Amino acid sequence: MRSLVSWSPWSDFERMWNAMERVAPARQAQDSGLFVPMDIYEQEGKILVRCSVPGVKPEDLSLTVDQGMLTLSGETKNEHEAKEGNRVYHREHTYGKFTRSVRLPEDVDENSIEANFEHGVVTVSIARQVQPEPKPKQIEIRSAGTTENRKSLQRENTASKNSQVDQQPEKVTVN
Repeated sequence: MRSLVSWSPWSDFERMWNAMERVAPARQAQDSGLFVPMDIYEQEGKILVRCSVPGVKPEDLSLTVDQGMLTLSGETKNEHEAKEGNRVYHREHTYGKFTRSVRLPEDVDENSIEANFEHGVVTVSIARQVQPEPKPKQIEIRSAGTTENRKSLQRENTASKNSQVDQQPEKVTVN
């Protein structure tokens, strides 16, 4: 006896997506040497970017903005160097250089960027530029009934017809 199983390609896609999300942070950590978690949100008209960099000193960090791209880079250093006679039994911390970049919205004021470092967290604050409200524009509607407008339209029509006649191929008769 056969049983019916409900199958949806979306459930397979969702499972695959969730698996990729679990693997992506580990892959990024391997590629860059260190994974730096980043939160981006808006609060009180400012974009806030928070990056966790535990164990990193502020002087080992660099924050730049170039053509709308905000980049935080730095390096974690192994303070517990392996010395002769010492052994490492287990290590989960990664050491080395890291870089995280994020594209900023177009309406931010790059001259107003401020950054604070507290308890291993870098918080970047970027003010948004106030965009003026678009004002409605009145467009004049011309009447086709005036003599001047009729002459202008006739000239345009004549020029249009002449250009169409010029573009038509000549007819050739073969005897």
